[in-house]
Amino acid sequence: MGGGRDGLALCEAFARAPLPEGHRGVLVTGTQMPPEQKDAVVALARRRHDLTVLPFLREPIGVMAGAVRLIGMGGYNTTMEMLALAPPALIVPRCAPRREQVMRTERLAARGLVSMLLPGDLTPDTLGAWMATPVPRAGHAPDMDGLARVQRMVAAMCQTPETSTCAA
Repeated sequence: MGGGRDGLALCEAFARAPLPEGHRGVLVTGTQMPPEQKDAVVALARRRHDLTVLPFLREPIGVMAGAVRLIGMGGYNTTMEMLALAPPALIVPRCAPRREQVMRTERLAARGLVSMLLPGDLTPDTLGAWMATPVPRAGHAPDMDGLARVQRMVAAMCQTPETSTCAA
């Protein structure tokens, strides 16, 4: 849920969604979710044997990498983490007060890199159906190796005689 401030609807839908047989759900609410909302999500999870609720993970990538599916909101960091990993991802982007998450998610979904569900279509059943249906990851994975590419570009620039101001 990223920080979790506006993740209650997705948390509640996930906590009520049917999981595929033999699977376990892990729900990370985020540190900024108001305590009464977090308590409501935890109460829903207590009714299930196949769901764990965590308020925070210092390094969520390890847990995410072991997932069969990823579901999250469309914040920049969450989206980039999902794209960097192999499991199919469903993004439920925030639509207000800005449309930035919707625009990014629409473009990624059009390339087959993620699935998208608008908040108005979010229900436990729609989440359960997405988790139960095979989702091929179409399109080409984006190049997530920007740091190494920048390092190579800088190294190449520093080797050019015209840029002798670079220090070795």
